[in-house]
Amino acid sequence: MMTPEQIQQLQDVVAKALRDPANFPLLPYVLALVILGLISFCSAYFGEKGKNRALKEDIETLTHAVQEVTMRYTQHLEMFKANLQLRNAALAEQFTAHQQAYSLWVRMFDRVWDSDRGAANTLYQECRKWWAENCLYLAPHAREKFLPAVNSIMMHQGLRGGAFGELEKNWQKIVALGDVLVKCVELPELGEARLLGIPTDTPLPPAS
Repeated sequence: MMTPEQIQQLQDVVAKALRDPANFPLLPYVLALVILGLISFCSAYFGEKGKNRALKEDIETLTHAVQEVTMRYTQHLEMFKANLQLRNAALAEQFTAHQQAYSLWVRMFDRVWDSDRGAANTLYQECRKWWAENCLYLAPHAREKFLPAVNSIMMHQGLRGGAFGELEKNWQKIVALGDVLVKCVELPELGEARLLGIPTDTPLPPAS
């Protein structure tokens, strides 16, 4: 069993050892703490930098996609505008052609019973010439019916005194052209009979 003197000596030795820096060097501990701090900082820094780089790449990818979509949209819009302009121009030409055809049809209609066949024949040649130069602007139904209607007008007088059925059938060919021309341009329903006061039944020859 240790004596009080021996215990005191042991305590003095331990205290002296603790006070001696050689036994407990401070620098390695400081360096260790600094290294740990640097490792933690670098890990956080490079992690954040990696996130920023990934975010930057995502933004660049998204920007590129938006630019590509915008470019395609612009191209399609320009194509649509160009097609729309061509369509509007074609519709304007088509409307004009149908209006001219309607005017020629009305002029020919007025000569159904005209005794001056020379004037009627001159107008007939004008209609044929116009059709050859403008028929492609007409809608298919109008293109098909224009010349037959004009021909029917020219031959209508010749059917006078013949079979009533033939006269009526020929008259229907004449009248049908006006209806077709109106419908082809989608105008409001204005039958040429009401517009011009033309009867829709078979006309009788003028009294001699």
